[in-house]
Amino acid sequence: LSQNHHHKKERTTKLVTAMARAILNPDQTKFTIGTIGSSVAAGHDNCHYDSYESQLERTLTPIFAAAKMDLQVQNAGEGGGCGDSHKNQVFCVTQNLSPDVDIIHYSWTYFEKGGAEEQREQLVRWAQLMPRRPMVHHLVARGKANTCEA
Repeated sequence: LSQNHHHKKERTTKLVTAMARAILNPDQTKFTIGTIGSSVAAGHDNCHYDSYESQLERTLTPIFAAAKMDLQVQNAGEGGGCGDSHKNQVFCVTQNLSPDVDIIHYSWTYFEKGGAEEQREQLVRWAQLMPRRPMVHHLVARGKANTCEA
């Protein structure tokens, strides 16, 4: 339990550091979070207002506004109808999100079925080729006991 808690604290520290670095940079006036993922990330079967990206933007905008910075949350989620999946979307991250994203949120876990470590690593590597070298935040969207069926 304590090791898991340590990793959660480490991930939170990285998110906070990315946000603080941007807020303290006098040359940066906008913070951009880009999301990629499945229809869950895209907000299908949901009102735009209630999509993850819209909720995230509403929640964090006051924080960035207090620092006189704009917040933009981009949605590059997709339904997979054209054959896209976690196995190939990572290669298009530099085209699907703006090049100046500060954080990338990745949410394909609903469909990965436990075998996407290679794609997650590829996404981190592609992100490091982007101008701001954004941190990749892996969102877990699963039911109870980390299964799609639960």
